[in-house]
Amino acid sequence: VLLLDEPDTGLDRVSARNLADLVSTLRRSRRAVLLTTHHLERAVDWADRLAFLADGDIAEVVPTASLDYEAARERYEHWIG
Repeated sequence: VLLLDEPDTGLDRVSARNLADLVSTLRRSRRAVLLTTHHLERAVDWADRLAFLADGDIAEVVPTASLDYEAARERYEHWIG
C-alpha cells in the first residue's frame, strides 16, 4: 500500500506527469494506492474510486467509472457544503 497525501502540491509539470505515470503503473499492476487531493480532475483520472469526506468521516464512495469531472465536483460541493 502506498499512501500519498497531496502528492502533486508544488510539483512542476514534468514532475506531476512523472507522478501520474507512476500512479498509472501501480494501478495497472493492481497495487493499492491511497491518495488524498483537492484536485478532482486528477482524482477522477487517477483513481478507481473516490471517497468524499465530511466532518472527518467517509461520507460517500463512488467508482470513477460512474462519474465525470462535473459529477465529481457536484458530489464534492454537496459534502463540503
